[in-house]
Amino acid sequence: MCNPTWFPFQTTLHLRPYEIIRAMISRKDVDTGRTASFDLGKVYSSCDMFLLRTCRELEGEWLDYLAGRYNMPVIPVGLVPPSIQIKDVGEEDRNPDWVKIKEWLDSRESSSVVYIAFGSELELSQEDLTELAHGIEFSKLPFFWALKKVKGDSAELPEGFEERTKDRGFVWKSWAPQTKILGHAAIGGCITHCGTNSLVEMLNFGHVLVTIPYLLDQALFSRVVEEKKVGIEVARSKEDGSFTRESVAKTLRFAMVDEEGSSYRNNAKQMGKLFSSTYIHNQYIDDCILALQNYKAPSNT
Repeated sequence: MCNPTWFPFQTTLHLRPYEIIRAMISRKDVDTGRTASFDLGKVYSSCDMFLLRTCRELEGEWLDYLAGRYNMPVIPVGLVPPSIQIKDVGEEDRNPDWVKIKEWLDSRESSSVVYIAFGSELELSQEDLTELAHGIEFSKLPFFWALKKVKGDSAELPEGFEERTKDRGFVWKSWAPQTKILGHAAIGGCITHCGTNSLVEMLNFGHVLVTIPYLLDQALFSRVVEEKKVGIEVARSKEDGSFTRESVAKTLRFAMVDEEGSSYRNNAKQMGKLFSSTYIHNQYIDDCILALQNYKAPSNT
């Protein structure tokens, strides 16, 4: 598919056919077979103002485009990153789960471990779980996998996976303290579905990303971080969106250790400084409040 040419700036952002097909299928009611329909353009045009969780440093040209497209104020409220004091000792630091996780992470070299998580809602199919696991194994990289959900209760890791990777990998099958793990010095990169909260948290710590998006917003976020060269998306089949273990392993090694991927790692660290800046994001909140205070709805006459 060609890159969009109708924007007043260059961009590679686009949705792929299989993503649109999946979205259409998900809108269909299982019982009635009817497809939900709604006119977002009409919804947007009836608004007085957009307040968006983003920042100009990440999506400045898109904010300007929306403002011109709908002829209304578009106000970024910042990324609202997690407020974390990693060095503070609190109740969570004494949690037995975190103690066990931290002990394992402490045994690893700095920036060597891949953190793998797909949020609390996304369920991986057996096929995707199998290919992802084999890809992680083939990469030969240290990893911590927060594996909480799979589709149905029958999906399982490949036979022998945990035994074969036990010397360099840790599969955690319950809730994991994600922000504390991400803040540990051993973590160097992440595999993510590009859910908003996870994306902000991972970039907050300056980690390079390997992305495997599933929903439409995740796909667009994935392409944004690729444009910014702080992440790279695992290659998928153009027909059905499937991916292979080979593509997972290749992308992981590019992002984490290959010399060709060093610029991505450096860019992610630089973006981490932005995402974690309390001053910058407090300023976005202050500017948003000021915009709301000063806003006057256009007269109908």
